[in-house]
Amino acid sequence: MSENIQETIVELINQASLYGKDSVRVQHLRHVQELILRKDPSLLDNFLEEVLGFQTDKSPEVRKTIISFIEEACQHDPEVIVKVIDSLRLLLYDDNVLVQKRLIVSMITIYRLTLKWLSKSRLVDENVRSMWESMVNMKIHIIAMLDSDNDGLRTVAIKFIEMLALVLSRRTQDSIVPTSNEQDFSLNLLQDDHRILRRNKLEQEGKDVMEKLLEFTLSQHLSSVNLIAAMGGIANIARQRPDYMSRVVQTFEALQVNLPPTLVDSQVSSVRKIIKLKLLSLLKHPASYDFQPQITTLLTDLGATQAEVLKHLPKVPAESKRKITLSNSETNTKKSKMTTDDSSIFDKDDSNSSITGKGISTTGVHSSMMSSTSTSSSSSHPQHQTAIDITAADLVGKLSIGNVVDLVLVSMFLLPEKMPASFQATYTPIAAAGTPAQIEHLARLLGAQLTAAGHGKGYELMKSQQVRK
Repeated sequence: MSENIQETIVELINQASLYGKDSVRVQHLRHVQELILRKDPSLLDNFLEEVLGFQTDKSPEVRKTIISFIEEACQHDPEVIVKVIDSLRLLLYDDNVLVQKRLIVSMITIYRLTLKWLSKSRLVDENVRSMWESMVNMKIHIIAMLDSDNDGLRTVAIKFIEMLALVLSRRTQDSIVPTSNEQDFSLNLLQDDHRILRRNKLEQEGKDVMEKLLEFTLSQHLSSVNLIAAMGGIANIARQRPDYMSRVVQTFEALQVNLPPTLVDSQVSSVRKIIKLKLLSLLKHPASYDFQPQITTLLTDLGATQAEVLKHLPKVPAESKRKITLSNSETNTKKSKMTTDDSSIFDKDDSNSSITGKGISTTGVHSSMMSSTSTSSSSSHPQHQTAIDITAADLVGKLSIGNVVDLVLVSMFLLPEKMPASFQATYTPIAAAGTPAQIEHLARLLGAQLTAAGHGKGYELMKSQQVRK
C-alpha cells in the first residue's frame, strides 16, 4: 500500500513540475499534500525536499500551495519547523503581495506551534537556536508591516500581532478562551529556566506589541477594513487577557470621538455599530465590573437601549458581590470628603438647578457602584494613568454648568449651516446629563480629543517625562 502511495506521489510531483495550467499543477500538489500528511505521514521526510523545491516556482498560486503544505506539515510534526524555516523566510520576502499575505496567515499558526514545541523540548542544539533567531527576525518584519502601504498586508499583520499579544501573556482565572484555542500556548506553560525562551522578556514583548496595536487602532490614517480588524483584535485580547481590559476600554472611549477622517459617512455608521457590539461583548465579561460605568455610558452614546445593556451585564457570584460591596464601602469612606468637595463646585455655580436628561440612566444599572467604581478605576492606580486619565481628572472640576454653557455657545459659531448627514445618522440624545458619571464621561471624551490634538495637562506631563528620560 505504502509503495503504491509513493509511486503516486512521485508521478504527481513530476506532473506538477511540467509547465501547464497553474490550476492543474496546484491540484496535483494538493493531492500530494493529502497523500503525505493525511494518508501516510511517515513519507514526509522522504518527499519534503521535493515539495519545498516548488517554493521558487514562477506561479504565485503554486507558491501559496507550498505555504499551505508547510503549515500542515508543522502542525503534524513541529520538529519540521527547523527544516522549513529557510523556506518560510524566503516566502515572507516574496515579490507577490498575495504570497506574503498567505505566509503571514500561516505564521500565526506556526509561531504559536513553535513556542509550544520549544517550551516542551529538552533538546536545544544550534539548529534550534538558529531557527528561533530566524523566527524572531520574521516576527519583527511582520510587525513592521503595520506601516505597509498595502491594506491587505496591514490586516493580516493585525491578526498576527493579536496572536502575539495572546501567546506572550498569561491566562488568568477570568480569561474567556474559545474552545478552539484552549490548547494554545501561553506564558503559563513556560518554565522559568528554559534555555532559549526567557519568560520576562517575552512577557514584555507581549505588552509592547499590545501597546503598538492600541496606538495603531487610534491612528488617523486607517481604512475601515484595518480599523474593524484592529477593533476585533483588541476586543478579543481583552476577553482572553482581562489585564488589558482597562486599556482596551480607554481605546474605544478615545476612538469614539476621534474616528479617522478618511472614513465616509456609511463607514462611520458601520464602525460605530461595531464599536457598540464589541463593547457589549466586553460588558458581558466578569472582569468588566470595574469598568461598567465607562462602558455603559459609551453604549448609551452609541444608541444602546437599556434592555440591551441589562441583557449583557455579567452575573456576579454572591461572594464576589459581597467583596466588591465591602471594597466600595471602604473606598467611599476614604473619598467622602473628596466627593463633597467636588459636588460643591456645582453648588457655587450661578445656576443651582441640576441638569437632567432623558435616556438610559447608567446609575439605574448599577447605582451602588457608579460614583465609587468609576472614580477608582481611573485614579486608584496612578502609576498606570495615561495622558487621557490625567487630562480628564483635571477637567472634571472645571466642567461647571457655567463653563459648559460657555463652551456650547462658543462652539455654535463653528457649526456648519447645514447639519451633516453623518451627524444626523449617528446622533443619540445625551443620557443622564448632569450626573457625576456623565460629567466624568464628558471629561474623558474631551481628554481624548485634547490628547489627540497634542494639548492638555496629561499630554504636557507625559511629554515632559519623555524629555527627562
